[in-house]
Amino acid sequence: TAYAVIFWIQNIGLLFIPLILGFVLNATNPDVSPNKILVRSAIEKAFKEMLPEDSFTDIEIGMALDKTTGATVDSIVQYTEYIPVAIEEVDTENVRNEIYMSIATGISNIDVTGDKEETLEKIILIGRNNAYTIIQKEKLNITYDYFYDMLIFLGLSIVSLFFAFMLRVEDRKKGYGLEQPNIQK
Repeated sequence: TAYAVIFWIQNIGLLFIPLILGFVLNATNPDVSPNKILVRSAIEKAFKEMLPEDSFTDIEIGMALDKTTGATVDSIVQYTEYIPVAIEEVDTENVRNEIYMSIATGISNIDVTGDKEETLEKIILIGRNNAYTIIQKEKLNITYDYFYDMLIFLGLSIVSLFFAFMLRVEDRKKGYGLEQPNIQK
C-alpha cells in the first residue's frame, strides 16, 4: 500500500541520514575526535591514579570522568573563541601529561575521606577547570564545524519541497483530492 511505501522510505531515511551526517561530520572535522580522546584519557589517568580504590568504585569514578569530560568540552564550546591548532602541530603526549599533572596536583589537595558526593563534585570541578585551562592554552580543536551537515539538511529540504510541488501538480491533474478535508459533514 501507499502507507507501507511511505514508512519504508521514512525508515530508510532514519537509518542512512544519521550515518551520512556522522560520516560527513567526522570527515570535515578530523582533529576533534582524537583531541577529545586525548583529553578524556588524561583525565581518566589522573582520576584512576589519584582516587583511592577503597573510597570510590569504578562506577563512581567512571561517572565523574564522564561528567568532567562533558563539562570541560561544553565549557570550551560555550566560553572560548580561538583559532584551533591542527593536531599535527600539537605535542599530544605533552598535552596529555600537562592535563594529567594539573588535575593530579589539584586532586592531591582534596581530602577524599569526607562525604563522597561532595568530594566527587570537588574533583569534577577541579578536573574541568584544570583541563579547560590547558585546552584553551594549547588551542586544541574540540569544537565541531556543522557547516557541511547543515548543507545536507538544506539539500534535503529543497528536495522535499520539489517533491511536494510535484505531488501538488499531479493531484491537480488527476484529482486525487489531497488538499480536501478527509472528513465530510
